[in-house]
Amino acid sequence: MSISEVERFAADLKSNDALRAEAEKHAAEKQHETPLASAVAFAGSKGYAFTSDHAKAHIKAKAKAAGKELTDAELDGVAGGSSFSHRWGPGFGGFVNMLNGG
Repeated sequence: MSISEVERFAADLKSNDALRAEAEKHAAEKQHETPLASAVAFAGSKGYAFTSDHAKAHIKAKAKAAGKELTDAELDGVAGGSSFSHRWGPGFGGFVNMLNGG
């Protein structure tokens, strides 16, 4: 169920401008240690049920399906924010791209 929740959240962020705007506002408040933690907390507040580990597993699977291998260090960077901004861009737009394998 959790991986399907990550996919549903990513699809909803991609297709729903109002949800994406609200998510970006939430992310700008920087109430959480990492962008991933912020996204998981926001998703939870909207009824999506998944953890950071589920999101990371989904990201790794999407990358592998696209012929990209993410190292553990890169995944840790996603969780810590460093690779997140460099690889996928800032904000929830970058998060959506990351979840969708972009």
